[in-house]
Amino acid sequence: MAVWLETRGASELYVSTIISLESRKFLSLEQYNQVLDDFERTFIEPLMSGLKGHVFNYQAATEPTLEDVLSADSMRRLKSFSATANKAKLHPLDVHRWNAFVARTHLEDAVIEPTLFSDWLQGEVWPDDQRARLIADYQLGRSLLSVYDEERVDR
Repeated sequence: MAVWLETRGASELYVSTIISLESRKFLSLEQYNQVLDDFERTFIEPLMSGLKGHVFNYQAATEPTLEDVLSADSMRRLKSFSATANKAKLHPLDVHRWNAFVARTHLEDAVIEPTLFSDWLQGEVWPDDQRARLIADYQLGRSLLSVYDEERVDR
């Protein structure tokens, strides 16, 4: 498992996401909370021993959101794309922003479950046909980039 820590202000760290390094599947809520507990016991408690800080124990109350899965940079790119894109028919500049988002998630090795992605796009008021196309384009783009990476390694 990989536990991703980020800062919130000058004096707070928080776990922004947890991903499995062995499979590309999402963790169940129970698995996610178990990893949080193990991380706190193994790393946080020994680090906090003797310090004046304190730990807020937080258990995930819902399934992960897209914000939990993506980095701040990837999320910023996706939000920028969604806010500025022509949702009826993508303009070439929209496609460029979309491709930048896909490339960033590939570089970060982010794994986005299609239903989670579809729900987020629906919340952004993307029409059903465009939402399905974006998800298919995302999967195709990631697949192409993965093959490209494999070909580069083989050279």
